[in-house]
Amino acid sequence: MNRLNLRKLVRVGHILYILYFTYVFFVLLHEDYLFLHPTITISATLLISFLLLILTILDGNKYLLISALMFIALFTFELVFEIIHNNQQILEVNQTIDVIYHGLFMLNMAIFGIGIFKFLYRVQKRKFIHKLAFENSRAIYIEFDHKQKKYICQFTDSFIKNYRVKSEAQIYYEEDFSKFMSVEDQEKFKQLTLESEDDQFREITLDLPVFDQALLFVIYASSQADRTYWIAFDITDVDAMKKQLALTKNELSELNLASKKVIENTNELMTTTDIHGHIVQASNRYCEIFDLDPKKIFGTYINNVGKNLHDDDNDWVKEVIEKKITRSVIEYKKNDKTFVISWKNVLINDALGHPKSIISIGEDITKLTELQKSLEYQANYNQVTQLLNSNGLSKHLKTLDKDINVACFVIDVNNFFEVIDYYGIDIANQLLKTIGQNLKNLIQEKDIISNFIEDQFVIMLINPSKVRVEQLIEVLEEQIIKTYYVKDTYIRIKKRIGYALYPNHTASFDDLIIYAGLASYYKHDTTYNQVTMYQPLMKSNLEKNIILSNRLYDAIQKNQIDVHFQFIHDVNQKKHVYVESLARWKDSMLGFVSPYEFFNVARRSSLLEMLETHLVKKSFNYFSKLKTDKSYKSLKLSVNLTPEMFLKKGFSHLLSDYAKTYGISNQDIIVEVSENTFVHNLNICREMIQHYQSLGFLIAIDDFGSEYSSLAVLESVSYDIIKIDGSFINHLGSEKNSEIVRMISHIGKLENKLVIAESVETLEVSHQLMQNDIYLQQGYYFHKPEKLV
Repeated sequence: MNRLNLRKLVRVGHILYILYFTYVFFVLLHEDYLFLHPTITISATLLISFLLLILTILDGNKYLLISALMFIALFTFELVFEIIHNNQQILEVNQTIDVIYHGLFMLNMAIFGIGIFKFLYRVQKRKFIHKLAFENSRAIYIEFDHKQKKYICQFTDSFIKNYRVKSEAQIYYEEDFSKFMSVEDQEKFKQLTLESEDDQFREITLDLPVFDQALLFVIYASSQADRTYWIAFDITDVDAMKKQLALTKNELSELNLASKKVIENTNELMTTTDIHGHIVQASNRYCEIFDLDPKKIFGTYINNVGKNLHDDDNDWVKEVIEKKITRSVIEYKKNDKTFVISWKNVLINDALGHPKSIISIGEDITKLTELQKSLEYQANYNQVTQLLNSNGLSKHLKTLDKDINVACFVIDVNNFFEVIDYYGIDIANQLLKTIGQNLKNLIQEKDIISNFIEDQFVIMLINPSKVRVEQLIEVLEEQIIKTYYVKDTYIRIKKRIGYALYPNHTASFDDLIIYAGLASYYKHDTTYNQVTMYQPLMKSNLEKNIILSNRLYDAIQKNQIDVHFQFIHDVNQKKHVYVESLARWKDSMLGFVSPYEFFNVARRSSLLEMLETHLVKKSFNYFSKLKTDKSYKSLKLSVNLTPEMFLKKGFSHLLSDYAKTYGISNQDIIVEVSENTFVHNLNICREMIQHYQSLGFLIAIDDFGSEYSSLAVLESVSYDIIKIDGSFINHLGSEKNSEIVRMISHIGKLENKLVIAESVETLEVSHQLMQNDIYLQQGYYFHKPEKLV
């Protein structure tokens, strides 16, 4: 019902009240109308019935409306009846009418009861709805009394709880209330009050004193007579959310725009496609690679771009949806150039988790692929000879059928590192390249050739006939010693060549190469130029060497390599003047191992420095204890050093440090240098000898005449003692040997050097040496090596 009809009903109610009170005063004030006194009550009930009618019209309760109309009709009938019949009751006048009247009254009371029940139910329902919709909301009920110019503000429970307002209601005067709003909001408030329509509202900010902050409200207004009512709902949080959503929306819009710009301008290959494979967006680089127009690419099916980017049946889309992320590598040809592109496809879901789009990121890995191929080539091929290296050969052997016959040849270039030292790396590399090409010319296409290690080649004949193997052996034997012409230089090279057969000698391709290598080294010192075939004995020797190497290392670690002493006798003074330390090793499993054998093992297994350091330290220790005996006070110690250790930088200082540790004077130590030391650079040997002598050590040339066989060395280096090799002393009866011994003795006298004769086994030999003025003698005749400490 609109406000106009409501006002009319209110006026009708006012008129009825006026008529009622006028009638009552009229009856009470005139004695002539005392008979109408009983009608006052009936008229009151009639007035109540009219008021009930107005209420039911407002409420819309049809049961109360019917009962109100019937009450009005019944009470009007009764009032008129009593006035006409001089206050007589209906029952007194007509019993039938009275029965009908009260029957209708009872029926109407039933209708009235139903209406009251409906009314109460509706009131309770409205109260419940009011509590849910209003009290549970952060809201203010505002009522303005136009007469008193006051605003009554009543707060909901939710509002009180949320903002911790201390009182349920506040009263403000009109002039104060307007101050709680901005000028703009005051104008909105006035407009809302003037319009006063139920569907009109305004957003207004109120800053009441009971608040800690200004709050934003949606306000609805309603006016009745001299009062106006407002309901203000707090939407501060909602407004903040709206602002945040607007900000987020703007940020997302900017982010999408930025993302689009990034994708377009990135140097990477990027596309965004829908879940059907149609392009939504692509980078400029992508368009450039695949010759596409950026403005026309939208909607293009990605399988139509280039070739073989994805499967034509769209399986790639299904795979991305299933796996979320997929990768692939494709090749794309453009202008006779091949591009290699690595693709990564990532699924993008929408807010509900449903597949929305696919982002494909492509990386041009062409250079990387080329580099990888280059690195793979370098890993598998020798860069000088362009032949398979050991790694490449190993990979190739894995591809061979096991049911074949193979003849494997290992060709080792003898003394290649001396070629490097003498001619330089450039000529040495060219030599290897020439040798490799010559060997390659000897094989067929099905065969294999490898530059296995720097100075070693491997040839593998695949399914060769016996005749072909023999022919290759014959050719290789002719080339064992060969002169090569490299860069205007003639270089004469000797090779060591061995071979083994598969499956005759082994069932393993890897072992086949090892066995052929063993054969090539087995007779490396022979004067015969021949290709050596592998024999099982070679493997046994190798295994023995491995065992010997392991046992030697263990013996050094456990201090099992011992030192024996052998005196050097002065036959003139008839006393011992020097003592030589000699290494001795008796293994629990191998028994006695000769120094020659275990020194060779130490040299080949990189144990030489470890072994000699151990022996020097032990010799110095024993010698220091030996010198505590007064009879040995003037004794000097002679120690043997291999060429490798003698020429090693810093080893002389190590000797000096050990001498100091054990309280030995450097002048009491003789360093024996074997004659084969001088096959190395003579200048270096001379410098090292001078260095040892500068530290106080004496230098003895050991085994003189046995290997280097040049008296010129005595003119080139400084020395203190010459030790004549035992091979001359053992055959002193020979006129030739006797003359050599006399010559060495004579040189010693001329140079004022000491001469010691080794291997003196008999008195007769001793006398012969004395006749040649050689008085320092060493051998079993005077003293057998023994452990003195």
